[in-house]
Amino acid sequence: MKLRIKSSYNIIFKTLFYNELNQRLLKFCITGGLSTILNYALFIYLYKVLEFHYLLSSISGYIIGLFFGYFLNKNWTFSTKVIKGRKYISKYTTAQLLGLASNQITLLFLVEIMYLNPLHANIISLGFAAIISFILIEFIVFNKMKT
Repeated sequence: MKLRIKSSYNIIFKTLFYNELNQRLLKFCITGGLSTILNYALFIYLYKVLEFHYLLSSISGYIIGLFFGYFLNKNWTFSTKVIKGRKYISKYTTAQLLGLASNQITLLFLVEIMYLNPLHANIISLGFAAIISFILIEFIVFNKMKT
């Protein structure tokens, strides 16, 4: 019985972590987590300490997170898909700008229509933008099939 349970865990572990897409997703989550911490820390500082408007604070944090995330995603998360000498910054920036747009629209909706506190609404909107960003980066930016 113990052997069967142990082998089941091994199958699940291998399925989750030895699958290339799942490995990239895990790395993307780690990279995104670090970028989000940086993004949100800057957001809080600008919004609460310097008293900037919540949308300007959010945009500033997102852009700093964008550059940090680009470096980690290119050199770690999607490194197996990166072709040497190929430029990814324009596609990455476009994908992230679409992520930023989805972030800002969601944030604006949550604050102005749903009356959520901007500190809480920004967390929700960052999560939504992360999903959009992963899809765009995985299938458009670092897609080896595209030339």
